Amino acid sequence: MNKIYEKLLNYLRNDVDAGQCDNERFAKLKDKLEIIVQSEQLTQQVIALIKERSNNTYPEIGLVTEILTFFHQGQPTYSGVQKQSASIRKSRPYATVDTKQPQAAKAGYSKPQELNRQHPDRVPVQPPQRSEIPPAQKAPPKKSLFYFTLPDPMGFFWDDKKSLEQKSDSFFKLTQDGTNPKAGSLTLLNENEKTVKVLLSNPNMYLKPVCKAEHENYSGNSIAVLRPGSAELKNGKWLVAADSKVLIKIQ
Repeated sequence: MNKIYEKLLNYLRNDVDAGQCDNERFAKLKDKLEIIVQSEQLTQQVIALIKERSNNTYPEIGLVTEILTFFHQGQPTYSGVQKQSASIRKSRPYATVDTKQPQAAKAGYSKPQELNRQHPDRVPVQPPQRSEIPPAQKAPPKKSLFYFTLPDPMGFFWDDKKSLEQKSDSFFKLTQDGTNPKAGSLTLLNENEKTVKVLLSNPNMYLKPVCKAEHENYSGNSIAVLRPGSAELKNGKWLVAADSKVLIKIQ
């Protein structure tokens, strides 16, 4: 079965290369193929469809994708007579039944109702039900985190000095906007007592360029962030406007 799986998978990859199957569809059909090859009956049915459509030659581009798509949308067990999709039906519909009733497989019925009328003593065959696949949901935009140590006295951070990891000397965190990589939200890292002590040791150097203290008070022992600030990337600098500074309260 492993050789058959690899052979069918290569056909499917050829369809991808030829533009007949996108990557998302390829992933779904690959999963379905793994299920199919676990059943000898399903595997033989797939091979039979390929041979019939290809006249036992190399399958045309897109054929394997069509056939696996049919199996992906049909009943998982593929038992009884299946109603074929328009992409698979050619000159006559395909029909398969339980291996104990080979005569019915040659009849070529196109509808389960006809088979039920011909063989009322058998268990009624039900038409396949197409399962509804919910539309794929888009993942939320990814936000990047940057860390900075010392702001420039003119009120900005150099982009080339950012760190992707928080370090012992990281005093500020910038959360990059997921939809606009040139904008971000700025906040102060105030969880560590040692960090707060360093920041308050020289407010003019560490705080005033990018922060605004409530009541202009920069003396105390603790820092609380009342409102995050914002920064914009221009010419290699994360600029913090005067009205976009981090609002803090020092006690």
